[in-house]
Amino acid sequence: LIMSRLPEGDILEFALQVYATFGENLSNTPKKIYVFRAINVVMLSLTVIFILEACIEEEGIVLVKTLESAITVLHVLIKYLSFMYSKEGLKAIVEARLKFWNPQAINEHVAQFAKKLYSYIKTLNTILLVVFITSSEFYWLKPYFNSGEKFMLNARVPYNFLPLEAVALLMQYHSLGLITPIVMTHDALFLAICGHLSVQLRLLKCKIYEAAVGEWEDLKTCIEYHQFLSRIFIQMQEIYSWFLLTQYFISLGILCVQLYILNSRALNIADTIELLLYLGTMYCEVAFYSIPIEDISFKFLDIGNAIYMSPWYEKGLVRRKKLVIIMMYSQAVRYLKGGGIIPVNVDMLGSIFRKSFSLYLLLKNVIQK
Repeated sequence: LIMSRLPEGDILEFALQVYATFGENLSNTPKKIYVFRAINVVMLSLTVIFILEACIEEEGIVLVKTLESAITVLHVLIKYLSFMYSKEGLKAIVEARLKFWNPQAINEHVAQFAKKLYSYIKTLNTILLVVFITSSEFYWLKPYFNSGEKFMLNARVPYNFLPLEAVALLMQYHSLGLITPIVMTHDALFLAICGHLSVQLRLLKCKIYEAAVGEWEDLKTCIEYHQFLSRIFIQMQEIYSWFLLTQYFISLGILCVQLYILNSRALNIADTIELLLYLGTMYCEVAFYSIPIEDISFKFLDIGNAIYMSPWYEKGLVRRKKLVIIMMYSQAVRYLKGGGIIPVNVDMLGSIFRKSFSLYLLLKNVIQK
């Protein structure tokens, strides 16, 4: 229902269509979906348990590979739970998109920027879709390249009971099949929301520059729209706060163990290609969250700068007081914060790269000793 009301070709369509194919939609939650969700959560959870069971007996590079497998499946599970928890909030944000200004009706330059940005986002989504599917295929081909291994993800079944091993293998296939519709779609929806916010803040900047010295009704409209966009940003903080905190630590863990495995030189062709693709997508995923939020933060600051650069001081005292309040409010730097602790910005991106390398060196020293 929501998707049918969006403009044709909207960047939100990609994520919403994948969710719809997966049986999820933001408009409502049928009862049968709860059964499907329960099956997915149980399979992902048991897959993690079987993998962690193998950690007890393994050591060296095999232990690190097992940890990577556990973190990978845990990553999928957390994103799935995050979507279920935040579905109503996401629905509210997507519905708010229907109230956004039309760039073509306000500013031609912003309309051209929006067209290019949306095109880049769609291209990026297509590339990542291919990469995610390819990575999953290489996971599925692991038993073919490693004929001595029973599982795609290193796991251990109690008592080596053959029927239970078959069930564990089925769960791994099911869990790996969930990576693309859960992980990638979660990121694509976040990126689409950020893309729309970036365009709308550009439009508001252009509009408020003119309204600062124009009619009072135009300025009132801009103030209300600024409050509207601020509420959306606050909603994003409420929805993504704890997820971003867990994403930070999961990214550290995955990048750390991947660097160790990549430098171990104990990989075949399938493992190497799969690992490089996975490493690249993890770096992209971290950038997916940090760079767009940094851009939006500066766009909010630009609202106050746009007013300041206009001849606002030539207006009456009442108008000047209101404009000063807007400028002061706009100067507060806005970042999403993981758990209210870790600011999500470009500095976080660099922090993850540095800390993951430091953890890799620490892990290497611990295992060697």
